[in-house]
Amino acid sequence: MRASDAPIHDGTKLPALTGLRFLAAAAVIVCHFNQRGTISVPLELTDFLDDGRTAVALFFVLSGFILTYNYSNMAGVSERVKFYASRIARIYPVTILALLLAAGGVGYAVINRDAGVLTDWYALEDANIFTVGGSLLAQLTMTTGWFPTASINQPWNAPAWSIACEMFFYALFPFLIVRMRRLSPARIAIILEGCFALQCFIIWAARTFAPIDQKGFLVYQFPVTHLFEFLAGITAGLIFLRGGREWIGQGARRNLLLAGSLVPLAALAYLRPVNPAYLLMSPLFAVLILTLAVAPARRPSWLAWRPLVVLGEASFSLYMIHVPLRDIYTMAQPTVPIGWCLLAATIVISVLVFKYFETPARYRFRAAILQRWQKAPATLVGTQKAAD
Repeated sequence: MRASDAPIHDGTKLPALTGLRFLAAAAVIVCHFNQRGTISVPLELTDFLDDGRTAVALFFVLSGFILTYNYSNMAGVSERVKFYASRIARIYPVTILALLLAAGGVGYAVINRDAGVLTDWYALEDANIFTVGGSLLAQLTMTTGWFPTASINQPWNAPAWSIACEMFFYALFPFLIVRMRRLSPARIAIILEGCFALQCFIIWAARTFAPIDQKGFLVYQFPVTHLFEFLAGITAGLIFLRGGREWIGQGARRNLLLAGSLVPLAALAYLRPVNPAYLLMSPLFAVLILTLAVAPARRPSWLAWRPLVVLGEASFSLYMIHVPLRDIYTMAQPTVPIGWCLLAATIVISVLVFKYFETPARYRFRAAILQRWQKAPATLVGTQKAAD
């Protein structure tokens, strides 16, 4: 049996990880709403969450794990095309919707530039075709994370820098999984050590040599800086599929691993011995995700509670639309008590967007991409069949 003919996995769903996605998205949203003054939370909480940055690192690890779980046996050009079609269809429709919502905030900031709105919202002293238009182009091409400058990175929908990272990971994944699934644990460990060293080097080089206005972007948002997190997720996924699920499920191992990841994660978040905090937290995130993927022996995980899973399914929509909606709320100048109602409304809106826009748009977008692929020139199709 060829690898491409083998079942990808046994069909077991991982609802606890879907619930975890919502908690990570909620952490980001609370921090971003607090930054604008839409809500008010204690400084200790945003410090503990590192203004949502550690939650995004968790997303990257989780992305590597889930892709490995679903596509570990990927092989051949046709499967890679289906993978890329699925990933683009997963991201792009909501990206466009978020930009449409963000247009109101951008227009408001440009009109009120003299009142300092442009500076407060997007860290821009001025707006012109090169800044606003360049940023829009980067958003449309999902490349904002590759431009370490506020004029490109901040306008429209600032959290979209992480989408640039995800697209980078998606581009690499088919090639990474084919090679990593053949490697021994020792060789995978060497690769992880090398990528961790690269991550540390980039952060050190950015803080040492980069212009002051680019240091933060290179440390926190540059796609290559986060490659280690994605690889840690792939490794955890391979461990899970290679017998880790059965091993963790025996005796008290699951509870011990949960404690062994959550306790040091909490300590690192509170003490912040390194900056950025996610630098030491990513391996622990991988252990946490690997452990939560194993269902408890006696009772369902609270993370698998159906309402929480529904919110987790809508977490991508929530992540992408919350800043444009926050900007709209800011234009209305809400009071702090109303801000919590607006945050709750944003969550509800994200569920509606997921159900009535994201899901149908994803299927149609994917079908359109695959249809165009099937109509590719005969020479290209012949190359595909030979590769398969």
